[in-house]
Amino acid sequence: MLALKPIPRALRFFAASPPRRWARAQFVPLLLLASAGNLFADALGSLGSPRWHWTAATGAFCGGAMAEAGPRSERLAVVTGGNKGVGYFAAQQLLGAGLQVVIACRSEALAKEAAARLGCEYELLDISHSPSIEAFAKTLESKYGRLDVLVNNAAIAFKASDPTPFAGQTGPTLKTNFFGTAELTDRLLPLLRASAASGGQPRLVNVASMAGALRQVSPQLQQQFSSPALDRAGLDALVRKFAADVRAERHKQEGWGNSNYGFSKLAVIAYTKLVAREEGTGMRVNACCPGYCKTDMSNNRGGQSPEVGARNAVLLALLPDSGPSGAFFQNEANSAW
Repeated sequence: MLALKPIPRALRFFAASPPRRWARAQFVPLLLLASAGNLFADALGSLGSPRWHWTAATGAFCGGAMAEAGPRSERLAVVTGGNKGVGYFAAQQLLGAGLQVVIACRSEALAKEAAARLGCEYELLDISHSPSIEAFAKTLESKYGRLDVLVNNAAIAFKASDPTPFAGQTGPTLKTNFFGTAELTDRLLPLLRASAASGGQPRLVNVASMAGALRQVSPQLQQQFSSPALDRAGLDALVRKFAADVRAERHKQEGWGNSNYGFSKLAVIAYTKLVAREEGTGMRVNACCPGYCKTDMSNNRGGQSPEVGARNAVLLALLPDSGPSGAFFQNEANSAW
């Protein structure tokens, strides 16, 4: 009989403050999960991490007590922008769940310091620079030889006090947050597909934002972005039209919102859903909002800690095979876009 063990310190973040959507959930003894065989193995690849049970009716997870964490698994996770904020805590929590983690960062000094604190690897990556993306991908292929989890967390946001005109912020914001994220993901998809072929349970998580809500654009544009028929060419055309309309100072008249950051995240969510459709059951592909967190991006004004915000990405990274794909999560539950 499997004896229950205390929750390892590195994993107690899951039990510290259960999300509101889980408040009524009955925590299931590990013994019962163990008797469920496939569900137990499916849940998180026998990583010694929380055993999450996807509940389709509520769009949330229930979990149970856990056994002592075992040896680190062979699953490899990459977290972009992992040297601070939400990315840092996502990396920390994935390490606690037993995965090998590589944080990908622009600054070698910051990456090296964060990796030393976390006890993980780091590699250099600037997602706004195509040669950097290619070099990073080649390093993954040659040095690590696999990829099972990709958490696209790196992004930029101009401060409200930045004197750069709105139109001048559009290009850099889209280049990093949308085009860079998509380019990196597309370059690494072969590794994620190889993971699926070898039973590695690949997971793609795009950290988006509540600012990427569909309602920021006109009803006609909402239909285009949310259409199951939207393909890569169509999405690219929509994003470039937004940029062109901003340059022509007619974006409001054309039904666009007035937030470069918000639109870039809307496009990321649309891209997430598109890739989920393309990949089918081969991998779980989802987006999430970590909430308004106290980070550099919010000038430390957010009302939520990045450690709590990171749990949204980690839950999606550790989804069982029965979990959703093409979904948008916030507050650690499936949410309307």
